Amino acid sequence: MKKHTFICDLLIFCVIILGLVLPPLLSFFNLTDFNNIEYNRFPFQQLIFSLLTIVVYIFYHEKDTNLKSSKMIFYRIIFPFTFTFCVLFCLSLIVTFLSKIIPHQIEKFVISDLNIEKPYDFLTFFNCLLSFIFGAIYEELLYRFYLNDAVNLLFNKKDKKSIKIITEILVSLIFAFSHLYLGIFSVLNAALAHIVLRKTYLKCKNVYAGILAHLAYNLLTLILL
Repeated sequence: MKKHTFICDLLIFCVIILGLVLPPLLSFFNLTDFNNIEYNRFPFQQLIFSLLTIVVYIFYHEKDTNLKSSKMIFYRIIFPFTFTFCVLFCLSLIVTFLSKIIPHQIEKFVISDLNIEKPYDFLTFFNCLLSFIFGAIYEELLYRFYLNDAVNLLFNKKDKKSIKIITEILVSLIFAFSHLYLGIFSVLNAALAHIVLRKTYLKCKNVYAGILAHLAYNLLTLILL
């Protein structure tokens, strides 16, 4: 990540925490707005969030000149995207299996009563697709690209392995519990997905493979809903 003045980086970090990290994290405590997920309206919030994270990405992104050849595009985008998508799908199957075998007595404590409405016409499908695209961009740029590296950038702890590990765990938990309104198994699935997507980002040194895998996984989930 590009380093700017400490005050500038700190202000941006605080704004992102307050404006982009806390709202989804605290959504569980405002379930009146999340009891039903419908796609009959344009996803303005996801659009705004994705645009803001794109601005942050442009501000901090260091230009990668190694993606100009088709060979590098394959090895750093196409292949990682395919592999990551397959891993995410396998993990979701495992989590789904676990959710089906839990004892009936504790089912009400771990499964959300959220009602997700499947798109039923072109307009709702189009809004759903946009929501998934904006969401994949926003989450990959925020949780996989920005947060971990921003902490290291602010406190200049790049050489401290323990700080890196703590930061990775903390961001993983933040991302996971941002999905708490979907149920505890969605939290588990999100935590595992974050680990895979973060690993993809670190290996590929770009966010494109993660965004594509994230989007493809969400679309497949919708189809199987």
